[in-house]
Amino acid sequence: KETGEPVANEKTVSDNRNAVVTETFVPVSGMMPDAYQKRLVVSAEEGAVNEIIFYYTEDTTHAYYKITHYTENLGTDAAGNPTWTEYASSQAVGDIGTTYNADPMTIPGFTYDSKVADTVVSGELTANGLELKLYYTRNSYPYQVRYLEQGTGNQLAAPKNSTGKYGQVISEAAIDIANYTAVDPTSQTLNIRIEEGTEAKLNIITFYYTENEVTINYQVVG
Repeated sequence: KETGEPVANEKTVSDNRNAVVTETFVPVSGMMPDAYQKRLVVSAEEGAVNEIIFYYTEDTTHAYYKITHYTENLGTDAAGNPTWTEYASSQAVGDIGTTYNADPMTIPGFTYDSKVADTVVSGELTANGLELKLYYTRNSYPYQVRYLEQGTGNQLAAPKNSTGKYGQVISEAAIDIANYTAVDPTSQTLNIRIEEGTEAKLNIITFYYTENEVTINYQVVG
């Protein structure tokens, strides 16, 4: 920081397509950076300098540690494994050789899962830094599909009861019911919301039906 001289090799990314990039500091023996990570909003303007600079100072007793909380995505990777998104993080300067711990957060719609393989809730800070990682899986909530007669609200078929993950978009279509015709819309979507308890009160799709009309022909028999 004082001299402006490089203390590690520069990194150049020539094929970046991201609008925002994040870089983590490179460990340098006997020195500490001014941040654990830095973000850059990439500019496409002509002549723009898209550059991240970490400044280092001499320090053999302190280092950065970071606590990152990850939430589960709705999709999975090609192998069917869950994927994660950084929900929140914090950085702090600590004393090398000291053990630091991370406490779970309360995140609506998610539950902390200590069994995720990459979880790190405690560790000793070294000169290379330390990152603690906590993972939160999506909760599942009940939803119900109802089939009612328009105007009366009478139940025409047993409701469908199922569950979906928080934030998941559920698609349902009206079923065929003898002697009744479904009223538009005959297909609906539902974004799963947080439910209190095991009964669906918010996550409900309702299809309405009208009774079919028939023609009766009378014949006089003499």
